[in-house]
Amino acid sequence: AAAAGGLDGLRALVAATASVPLDSVTPESRLSSDLGLDSLARIELLGVIEEELGTFVDDAALDPEATVSELNAMVEAARDVKRETGIFGWPLNPFVRAIGLGIQELVMVPFVAAFYRVRIRGEHHLKGLEGPVIFAPNHHLHSDNMIILTHLPLAWRWRLSVAAAADDIFGNRLRGLGAAVIGNAFPLAREGAIRRSLELLGARLDRDFSVLIFPEGELTVGGPMKPFKAGAGLIAVEGATPVVPMKVRINRLSWVDRQGPGSSLRGDVEIVFGEPLYFASGTDASAATDRLEDAVAAL
Repeated sequence: AAAAGGLDGLRALVAATASVPLDSVTPESRLSSDLGLDSLARIELLGVIEEELGTFVDDAALDPEATVSELNAMVEAARDVKRETGIFGWPLNPFVRAIGLGIQELVMVPFVAAFYRVRIRGEHHLKGLEGPVIFAPNHHLHSDNMIILTHLPLAWRWRLSVAAAADDIFGNRLRGLGAAVIGNAFPLAREGAIRRSLELLGARLDRDFSVLIFPEGELTVGGPMKPFKAGAGLIAVEGATPVVPMKVRINRLSWVDRQGPGSSLRGDVEIVFGEPLYFASGTDASAATDRLEDAVAAL
């Protein structure tokens, strides 16, 4: 019955999500500028539409300045669209995790030890934390993922998932398979449709797996740190769990990351853990992104 609501039914859902009177939601109302729906609220709205109307609308296709009428047209056009389901859960299997940790210990630990001297700072910030958490480091080395994985305490590693670029790591089937087995990785959209990524991330947090995510969204060997992706704050707020800022501080690059001046056979880095951040429900996503970026930059 809800699916037959048409434009009026959609207006009611928009009004409820935006916490505004129904009369103020017209077909010409723009979601962002007129109704104040930020990125988090728009994702919430699409979730309500899917739940109440049984229709999946891709958040990547929704312009922030779309009108209610335009959104209604998208809902009508998407009636028969099939969405991707499931939680990409096979890497969470304890047998797969045991294989992954075995590879980390037998291959990655010796590799990192050969090419990097690694020191840990701020590990006391992890004490007393009851997982899961979101780890948010900078991304300035080809091998920083390996360095972090091999230097987190084993208890954290056992229940850790890595958010890997859907278009890069998981764009290649073999690389995606390797990342899923070794690092318990799952695909994360760097741009556009983030709702599916939030579902996969949430499924891991719900199962008490912490998540490692690189908020810059891309690698810059040696730095400097790039602005964090807007989705980082959205993930921090929606995750509803402590966020641990991290920095891989580079004292000297290894030639495995960059050949030439300033590098040597064996590099020298520090992994710095910051004080956990907590984001209240409803926190503005852009403000959360800025706060997280400032926390990582300050380490």
